[in-house]
Amino acid sequence: MEGKRDEAEPIATAAFKDDQSSARNASIWIDTLASGTAVADIEAQLPPELTASADIQLHLGLRARENGDDAGHLAYAEAALRIEPDDWRMMSSVAEALVQPLAAVEALGITHEIPGPLRKDVDRAIRLMQSAWTKLVEQDSSFQGRHVAANLISLLGMLGRDIEAEKILDQALLANPDYAAYGIFEARRLAANGDWVAAAKMLDSLPESELPFDAFLLRTHAAFQMKDAQAAIAWSNKLGVAEGADVPPAERIELVEAMQVQAAILGGVERDTAVTAAIEKNPNSIVVRSILFDGLAQDDPLRDRLVSEIEALAQSELSVRERMHAAETLYVSGHYSMAADLYAPLHQKTDNFALQRRLQAFEPCRSPGRGSQIVRVPSA
Repeated sequence: MEGKRDEAEPIATAAFKDDQSSARNASIWIDTLASGTAVADIEAQLPPELTASADIQLHLGLRARENGDDAGHLAYAEAALRIEPDDWRMMSSVAEALVQPLAAVEALGITHEIPGPLRKDVDRAIRLMQSAWTKLVEQDSSFQGRHVAANLISLLGMLGRDIEAEKILDQALLANPDYAAYGIFEARRLAANGDWVAAAKMLDSLPESELPFDAFLLRTHAAFQMKDAQAAIAWSNKLGVAEGADVPPAERIELVEAMQVQAAILGGVERDTAVTAAIEKNPNSIVVRSILFDGLAQDDPLRDRLVSEIEALAQSELSVRERMHAAETLYVSGHYSMAADLYAPLHQKTDNFALQRRLQAFEPCRSPGRGSQIVRVPSA
Protein backbone atom coordinates (compact mmCIF):
# COMPACT_ATOMS: atom_id res chain seq x y z
CA MET A 1 0.00 0.00 0.00
CA GLU A 2 2.91 2.29 -0.68
CA GLY A 3 1.67 5.82 -1.42
CA LYS A 4 -1.77 5.17 0.15
CA ARG A 5 -1.31 6.44 3.70
CA ASP A 6 -5.01 6.83 4.40
CA GLU A 7 -5.50 3.10 3.79
CA ALA A 8 -2.28 1.92 5.40
CA GLU A 9 -2.42 4.04 8.55
CA PRO A 10 -5.25 2.15 10.38
CA ILE A 11 -3.55 -1.19 9.72
CA ALA A 12 -0.15 0.10 10.81
CA THR A 13 -1.65 1.71 13.92
CA ALA A 14 -3.32 -1.54 14.93
CA ALA A 15 -0.07 -3.47 14.47
CA PHE A 16 1.86 -0.91 16.50
CA LYS A 17 -0.64 -0.95 19.37
CA ASP A 18 -0.64 -4.74 19.33
CA ASP A 19 3.13 -4.89 19.84
CA GLN A 20 4.72 -1.65 21.00
CA SER A 21 8.06 -3.35 21.54
CA SER A 22 8.57 -3.81 17.79
CA ALA A 23 10.75 -1.15 16.18
CA ARG A 24 9.65 -2.43 12.78
CA ASN A 25 5.96 -1.95 13.58
CA ALA A 26 6.68 1.49 14.98
CA SER A 27 8.70 2.50 11.91
CA ILE A 28 5.88 1.48 9.58
CA TRP A 29 3.38 3.33 11.75
CA ILE A 30 5.50 6.51 11.65
CA ASP A 31 5.75 6.30 7.86
CA THR A 32 1.98 5.93 7.38
CA LEU A 33 0.83 8.82 9.56
CA ALA A 34 -0.81 11.74 7.79
CA SER A 35 1.47 14.22 6.08
CA GLY A 36 2.26 17.15 8.34
CA THR A 37 1.86 15.23 11.60
CA ALA A 38 4.08 16.93 14.16
CA VAL A 39 7.14 14.83 14.96
CA ALA A 40 6.91 15.78 18.64
CA ASP A 41 3.41 14.30 18.75
CA ILE A 42 4.66 11.10 17.14
CA GLU A 43 7.59 10.81 19.53
CA ALA A 44 5.31 11.35 22.54
CA GLN A 45 3.43 8.16 21.66
CA LEU A 46 6.54 6.00 21.48
CA PRO A 47 7.77 3.93 24.44
CA PRO A 48 11.16 5.17 25.75
CA GLU A 49 12.88 1.94 24.79
CA LEU A 50 11.87 2.48 21.14
CA THR A 51 13.19 6.03 20.97
CA ALA A 52 16.60 4.55 21.80
CA SER A 53 16.44 2.64 18.49
CA ALA A 54 18.48 4.00 15.58
CA ASP A 55 15.75 2.96 13.15
CA ILE A 56 13.15 4.98 15.04
CA GLN A 57 15.40 8.03 15.16
CA LEU A 58 16.01 7.59 11.45
CA HIS A 59 12.28 7.50 10.65
CA LEU A 60 11.55 10.47 12.91
CA GLY A 61 14.21 12.38 11.02
CA LEU A 62 12.61 11.53 7.69
CA ARG A 63 9.27 12.82 8.95
CA ALA A 64 10.96 16.01 10.14
CA ARG A 65 12.43 16.45 6.65
CA GLU A 66 9.02 15.87 5.10
CA ASN A 67 7.63 18.58 7.38
CA GLY A 68 10.30 21.01 6.21
CA ASP A 69 12.20 20.93 9.51
CA ASP A 70 15.81 20.69 8.31
CA ALA A 71 17.25 21.23 11.79
CA GLY A 72 15.06 18.47 13.20
CA HIS A 73 16.01 16.16 10.37
CA LEU A 74 19.69 16.63 11.14
CA ALA A 75 19.20 16.26 14.90
CA TYR A 76 17.37 12.94 14.57
CA ALA A 77 19.82 11.68 11.96
CA GLU A 78 22.76 12.54 14.22
CA ALA A 79 21.05 10.70 17.09
CA ALA A 80 20.60 7.63 14.89
CA LEU A 81 24.26 7.73 13.88
CA ARG A 82 25.40 7.93 17.50
CA ILE A 83 23.41 4.79 18.25
CA GLU A 84 24.57 2.87 15.14
CA PRO A 85 27.79 4.56 13.97
CA ASP A 86 28.67 1.75 11.53
CA ASP A 87 25.28 1.54 9.78
CA TRP A 88 25.41 2.89 6.22
CA ARG A 89 21.80 4.07 6.44
CA MET A 90 22.59 6.32 9.41
CA MET A 91 25.68 7.70 7.69
CA SER A 92 23.70 8.45 4.55
CA SER A 93 20.87 10.08 6.48
CA VAL A 94 23.22 12.48 8.26
CA ALA A 95 24.95 13.26 4.96
CA GLU A 96 21.64 14.05 3.27
CA ALA A 97 20.65 16.33 6.15
CA LEU A 98 23.99 18.14 6.03
CA VAL A 99 23.65 18.99 2.35
CA GLN A 100 19.96 19.90 2.43
CA PRO A 101 20.78 23.67 2.60
CA LEU A 102 22.37 23.36 -0.85
CA ALA A 103 18.86 23.15 -2.30
CA ALA A 104 18.45 26.86 -1.57
CA VAL A 105 21.68 27.88 -3.34
CA GLU A 106 20.87 29.59 -6.63
CA ALA A 107 22.07 27.89 -9.81
CA LEU A 108 24.46 25.56 -8.01
CA GLY A 109 24.43 23.23 -11.02
CA ILE A 110 25.91 26.04 -13.10
CA THR A 111 28.40 27.68 -10.76
CA HIS A 112 29.43 24.62 -8.72
CA GLU A 113 30.21 27.16 -6.01
CA ILE A 114 29.61 25.82 -2.49
CA PRO A 115 29.01 28.78 -0.14
CA GLY A 116 31.81 29.12 2.43
CA PRO A 117 29.60 28.51 5.51
CA LEU A 118 28.40 25.20 4.01
CA ARG A 119 31.71 23.75 2.88
CA LYS A 120 32.57 22.14 6.22
CA ASP A 121 29.21 20.34 6.29
CA VAL A 122 29.55 19.32 2.64
CA ASP A 123 33.03 17.92 3.26
CA ARG A 124 31.71 15.90 6.21
CA ALA A 125 28.77 14.71 4.12
CA ILE A 126 31.17 13.44 1.47
CA ARG A 127 33.20 11.55 4.06
CA LEU A 128 30.05 9.93 5.44
CA MET A 129 28.84 8.98 1.97
CA GLN A 130 32.23 7.53 1.10
CA SER A 131 32.13 5.40 4.26
CA ALA A 132 28.54 4.35 3.56
CA TRP A 133 29.35 3.41 -0.04
CA THR A 134 32.41 1.41 1.03
CA LYS A 135 30.25 -0.57 3.44
CA LEU A 136 27.61 -1.16 0.79
CA VAL A 137 30.21 -2.51 -1.62
CA GLU A 138 31.79 -4.70 1.06
CA GLN A 139 28.38 -6.07 2.06
CA ASP A 140 27.36 -6.61 -1.58
CA SER A 141 24.36 -4.37 -0.88
CA SER A 142 25.04 -1.62 -3.41
CA PHE A 143 21.63 -2.05 -5.05
CA GLN A 144 19.87 -1.28 -1.78
CA GLY A 145 21.91 1.89 -1.30
CA ARG A 146 22.40 2.89 -4.92
CA HIS A 147 21.22 6.42 -4.14
CA VAL A 148 24.25 6.86 -1.87
CA ALA A 149 26.65 6.60 -4.80
CA ALA A 150 24.48 8.94 -6.87
CA ASN A 151 24.53 11.59 -4.15
CA LEU A 152 28.27 11.12 -3.66
CA ILE A 153 29.04 11.47 -7.37
CA SER A 154 26.97 14.64 -7.53
CA LEU A 155 28.71 16.25 -4.56
CA LEU A 156 32.19 15.30 -5.73
CA GLY A 157 31.38 16.81 -9.11
CA MET A 158 30.26 20.07 -7.52
CA LEU A 159 33.60 20.32 -5.75
CA GLY A 160 35.56 19.59 -8.91
CA ARG A 161 36.83 16.27 -7.58
CA ASP A 162 36.20 14.61 -10.93
CA ILE A 163 38.70 11.76 -10.61
CA GLU A 164 37.07 10.58 -7.39
CA ALA A 165 33.60 10.99 -8.89
CA GLU A 166 34.53 8.91 -11.94
CA LYS A 167 35.95 6.16 -9.77
CA ILE A 168 32.69 5.91 -7.82
CA LEU A 169 30.69 6.04 -11.06
CA ASP A 170 32.71 3.16 -12.51
CA GLN A 171 32.07 1.09 -9.38
CA ALA A 172 28.38 1.99 -9.37
CA LEU A 173 27.84 1.17 -13.05
CA LEU A 174 29.53 -2.17 -12.62
CA ALA A 175 27.25 -3.05 -9.71
CA ASN A 176 23.98 -1.53 -11.00
CA PRO A 177 24.20 -0.72 -14.72
CA ASP A 178 20.45 -0.20 -15.11
CA TYR A 179 20.03 2.50 -12.46
CA ALA A 180 18.90 5.64 -14.30
CA ALA A 181 20.86 8.10 -12.14
CA TYR A 182 24.12 6.34 -13.01
CA GLY A 183 23.20 6.29 -16.68
CA ILE A 184 22.64 10.05 -16.64
CA PHE A 185 26.03 10.63 -15.02
CA GLU A 186 27.63 8.40 -17.64
CA ALA A 187 25.87 10.29 -20.44
CA ARG A 188 27.24 13.57 -19.10
CA ARG A 189 30.73 12.07 -18.95
CA LEU A 190 30.45 10.83 -22.53
CA ALA A 191 29.24 14.25 -23.68
CA ALA A 192 32.06 16.01 -21.85
CA ASN A 193 34.48 13.74 -23.74
CA GLY A 194 32.84 14.64 -27.04
CA ASP A 195 31.13 11.29 -27.66
CA TRP A 196 27.66 12.65 -28.31
CA VAL A 197 26.45 9.54 -30.14
CA ALA A 198 27.22 7.35 -27.12
CA ALA A 199 25.70 9.94 -24.78
CA ALA A 200 22.49 9.93 -26.81
CA LYS A 201 22.36 6.12 -26.86
CA MET A 202 22.82 6.01 -23.10
CA LEU A 203 19.97 8.44 -22.48
CA ASP A 204 17.75 6.67 -25.02
CA SER A 205 18.24 3.43 -23.08
CA LEU A 206 16.74 4.93 -19.91
CA PRO A 207 13.01 5.21 -19.12
CA GLU A 208 11.88 8.74 -19.95
CA SER A 209 9.81 8.76 -16.76
CA GLU A 210 13.08 8.66 -14.79
CA LEU A 211 14.79 11.48 -16.67
CA PRO A 212 14.97 14.90 -14.99
CA PHE A 213 14.94 18.18 -16.88
CA ASP A 214 18.74 18.28 -17.18
CA ALA A 215 18.75 14.89 -18.91
CA PHE A 216 16.20 16.07 -21.48
CA LEU A 217 18.33 19.17 -21.99
CA LEU A 218 21.45 17.06 -22.52
CA ARG A 219 19.65 14.76 -24.98
CA THR A 220 18.40 17.75 -26.94
CA HIS A 221 21.91 19.16 -27.09
CA ALA A 222 23.22 15.80 -28.26
CA ALA A 223 20.75 15.93 -31.16
CA PHE A 224 22.11 19.36 -32.11
CA GLN A 225 25.69 18.08 -31.99
CA MET A 226 24.76 15.15 -34.24
CA LYS A 227 22.77 17.41 -36.62
CA ASP A 228 19.76 15.16 -36.08
CA ALA A 229 16.88 17.53 -36.79
CA GLN A 230 14.11 15.03 -36.12
CA ALA A 231 15.51 14.12 -32.70
CA ALA A 232 16.23 17.77 -31.87
CA ILE A 233 12.63 18.75 -32.53
CA ALA A 234 11.24 15.77 -30.62
CA TRP A 235 13.47 16.19 -27.57
CA SER A 236 13.12 19.97 -27.40
CA ASN A 237 9.35 19.49 -27.33
CA LYS A 238 9.71 16.93 -24.54
CA LEU A 239 11.91 19.43 -22.74
CA GLY A 240 8.94 21.75 -22.50
CA VAL A 241 7.02 19.35 -20.27
CA ALA A 242 9.94 17.74 -18.42
CA GLU A 243 9.92 17.91 -14.63
CA GLY A 244 12.58 18.60 -12.05
CA ALA A 245 14.13 21.80 -13.40
CA ASP A 246 16.02 23.91 -10.89
CA VAL A 247 15.30 26.94 -13.03
CA PRO A 248 12.99 29.92 -12.34
CA PRO A 249 9.83 29.59 -14.47
CA ALA A 250 10.55 32.64 -16.65
CA GLU A 251 14.09 31.53 -17.45
CA ARG A 252 12.91 27.97 -18.08
CA ILE A 253 10.38 29.23 -20.63
CA GLU A 254 13.11 31.22 -22.39
CA LEU A 255 15.48 28.25 -22.34
CA VAL A 256 12.93 25.85 -23.81
CA GLU A 257 11.75 28.32 -26.46
CA ALA A 258 15.32 28.97 -27.60
CA MET A 259 16.06 25.25 -27.84
CA GLN A 260 12.87 24.71 -29.84
CA VAL A 261 13.76 27.54 -32.23
CA GLN A 262 17.25 26.10 -32.67
CA ALA A 263 15.70 22.70 -33.41
CA ALA A 264 13.31 24.21 -35.94
CA ILE A 265 16.21 25.92 -37.74
CA LEU A 266 18.06 22.60 -37.87
CA GLY A 267 14.88 21.13 -39.32
CA GLY A 268 14.83 23.61 -42.18
CA VAL A 269 12.98 26.69 -40.91
CA GLU A 270 14.46 29.90 -42.35
CA ARG A 271 17.15 30.95 -39.88
CA ASP A 272 16.99 34.76 -39.99
CA THR A 273 13.21 34.78 -39.69
CA ALA A 274 13.20 32.33 -36.75
CA VAL A 275 15.96 34.13 -34.83
CA THR A 276 14.39 37.55 -35.35
CA ALA A 277 10.99 36.30 -34.23
CA ALA A 278 12.48 34.71 -31.10
CA ILE A 279 14.31 37.92 -30.19
CA GLU A 280 11.24 40.06 -30.77
CA LYS A 281 9.25 37.74 -28.53
CA ASN A 282 11.94 37.91 -25.83
CA PRO A 283 13.42 41.41 -26.24
CA ASN A 284 15.29 41.42 -22.91
CA SER A 285 16.42 37.79 -22.83
CA ILE A 286 20.13 37.02 -22.58
CA VAL A 287 19.31 33.30 -22.32
CA VAL A 288 17.51 33.20 -25.68
CA ARG A 289 20.28 35.09 -27.44
CA SER A 290 23.01 32.96 -25.88
CA ILE A 291 21.43 29.68 -26.92
CA LEU A 292 20.67 30.88 -30.44
CA PHE A 293 24.26 32.11 -30.70
CA ASP A 294 25.49 28.59 -29.93
CA GLY A 295 23.60 27.23 -32.91
CA LEU A 296 25.02 29.64 -35.47
CA ALA A 297 28.05 29.04 -37.65
CA GLN A 298 31.19 31.00 -36.75
CA ASP A 299 30.96 33.16 -39.86
CA ASP A 300 27.25 33.90 -39.46
CA PRO A 301 26.72 37.68 -39.29
CA LEU A 302 23.86 37.18 -36.84
CA ARG A 303 26.44 36.25 -34.19
CA ASP A 304 27.77 39.80 -34.07
CA ARG A 305 24.27 41.16 -33.60
CA LEU A 306 23.51 38.75 -30.76
CA VAL A 307 26.81 39.48 -29.03
CA SER A 308 26.24 43.22 -29.26
CA GLU A 309 22.75 42.87 -27.78
CA ILE A 310 24.02 40.61 -24.98
CA GLU A 311 26.71 43.18 -24.14
CA ALA A 312 24.04 45.85 -23.78
CA LEU A 313 21.68 43.67 -21.75
CA ALA A 314 24.51 42.55 -19.45
CA GLN A 315 24.86 46.09 -18.11
CA SER A 316 21.74 45.56 -15.97
CA GLU A 317 21.16 43.43 -12.88
CA LEU A 318 21.53 39.76 -13.79
CA SER A 319 20.55 36.44 -12.28
CA VAL A 320 23.28 33.82 -11.91
CA ARG A 321 22.09 31.98 -15.02
CA GLU A 322 21.86 35.16 -17.08
CA ARG A 323 25.35 36.13 -15.96
CA MET A 324 26.80 32.74 -16.89
CA HIS A 325 25.06 32.69 -20.28
CA ALA A 326 26.31 36.21 -21.04
CA ALA A 327 29.84 35.47 -19.86
CA GLU A 328 30.10 32.27 -21.88
CA THR A 329 28.83 33.88 -25.08
CA LEU A 330 31.17 36.84 -24.72
CA TYR A 331 34.06 34.54 -23.89
CA VAL A 332 33.66 32.30 -26.94
CA SER A 333 33.21 35.35 -29.17
CA GLY A 334 36.50 36.87 -27.98
CA HIS A 335 35.17 39.60 -25.68
CA TYR A 336 37.45 38.47 -22.88
CA SER A 337 37.56 41.57 -20.69
CA MET A 338 33.81 41.83 -20.20
CA ALA A 339 33.53 38.07 -19.87
CA ALA A 340 36.08 38.17 -17.04
CA ASP A 341 34.07 40.89 -15.29
CA LEU A 342 30.91 38.81 -15.56
CA TYR A 343 32.60 35.65 -14.26
CA ALA A 344 34.06 37.45 -11.23
CA PRO A 345 30.97 37.35 -8.94
CA LEU A 346 30.44 33.66 -9.75
CA HIS A 347 33.43 32.44 -7.77
CA GLN A 348 34.99 33.12 -4.40
CA LYS A 349 38.50 31.75 -3.93
CA THR A 350 37.72 28.21 -4.96
CA ASP A 351 38.85 26.65 -8.22
CA ASN A 352 35.49 26.35 -9.92
CA PHE A 353 34.53 26.67 -13.58
CA ALA A 354 33.89 30.41 -13.37
CA LEU A 355 37.32 31.07 -11.87
CA GLN A 356 39.02 28.95 -14.55
CA ARG A 357 37.15 30.82 -17.27
CA ARG A 358 37.99 34.19 -15.68
CA LEU A 359 41.69 33.36 -15.55
CA GLN A 360 41.59 32.17 -19.16
CA ALA A 361 39.89 35.40 -20.17
CA PHE A 362 42.78 37.37 -18.69
CA GLU A 363 45.34 35.66 -20.94
CA PRO A 364 46.63 38.34 -23.31
CA CYS A 365 47.48 36.18 -26.34
CA ARG A 366 45.00 33.90 -28.05
CA SER A 367 44.97 32.07 -31.33
CA PRO A 368 42.16 33.07 -33.72
CA GLY A 369 38.84 31.48 -32.86
CA ARG A 370 40.20 29.81 -29.74
CA GLY A 371 37.11 30.48 -27.65
CA SER A 372 34.73 29.17 -30.27
CA GLN A 373 36.33 25.72 -30.10
CA ILE A 374 34.75 25.07 -26.71
CA VAL A 375 31.68 22.84 -26.62
CA ARG A 376 29.50 23.38 -23.60
CA VAL A 377 27.79 20.49 -21.88
CA PRO A 378 24.46 22.09 -20.96
CA SER A 379 23.13 22.38 -17.44
CA ALA A 380 19.93 23.99 -16.29
